[in-house]
Amino acid sequence: MSGLRVIPTWRHGQERLYVCLEDGRNIAWYDREAARINLLSADREEDVLEALGRGRSGPARGGRGGGAGPAPRWGGG
Repeated sequence: MSGLRVIPTWRHGQERLYVCLEDGRNIAWYDREAARINLLSADREEDVLEALGRGRSGPARGGRGGGAGPAPRWGGG
């Protein structure tokens, strides 16, 4: 694994999954309602998609860098 953490949050009434580096900096987030991945670091796209593979549900549209197909909904933990 890439050492990334996926943290579920609810902000402004939206459920998002934030992808963070080991030092806590965000490098991407996935908005479940919009099914959209927003990458802050395009060079980590593959790592982000791998980490979010546990957390996305339904098809995703990508912000900077793209998205992938369906993945199981993440249950937390």
